[in-house]
Amino acid sequence: MDDSDCYQFHAYLLKTNRFGSAQPRFVVLTTIWMVNAKASFAKQGTASIIKFEKLKWKFPIEAIVKIALTEKADKFNVNIFSDLKKQNEILS
Repeated sequence: MDDSDCYQFHAYLLKTNRFGSAQPRFVVLTTIWMVNAKASFAKQGTASIIKFEKLKWKFPIEAIVKIALTEKADKFNVNIFSDLKKQNEILS
């Protein structure tokens, strides 16, 4: 994060891949970015230590057009729609 960016919110998610395996992820929102990071947990006494392993993707909040949340059985699907032209302009 640079100096003009500021943390806003995060959510811990379990992504289910196409093979049915759960993959822990953190989605982090800042004033500029939406970030998806691979994460793992390590127990240390009574606390859990979060280790961010790899940035999977990030894109500018400014390019988000719509976020759709749908419930299916006991799971939620999140679809994020962005203006690709605007996203590419910001990223270039």
